[in-house]
Amino acid sequence: MRQCALAAEEHDAELVQIPVDVSGELALDQLAEAISGKTRIVSVMWANNETGVIFPIPQIAELCADRGVPLHVDAVQAAGKLPIDLEQLPIDYTVD
Repeated sequence: MRQCALAAEEHDAELVQIPVDVSGELALDQLAEAISGKTRIVSVMWANNETGVIFPIPQIAELCADRGVPLHVDAVQAAGKLPIDLEQLPIDYTVD
């Protein structure tokens, strides 16, 4: 996922990375602030394989849907461990 973003950056795409806090949590307000009229996609992990942090995908999906921005979710670490119902979440692309 990160390699794809870095490759896009090499072709003049602007890559915006939202940092996580010391516990590995994503600040939704920072994500909301970072999404602009230029945003073409938001890409997040559902579950971090190194820290175990679960990202708030329903809230992120709602935020992206409200702004009309496609959402990509890497759900590899979440599959089989968390209930995933793609019919209930406005996720546009997944890796699982």
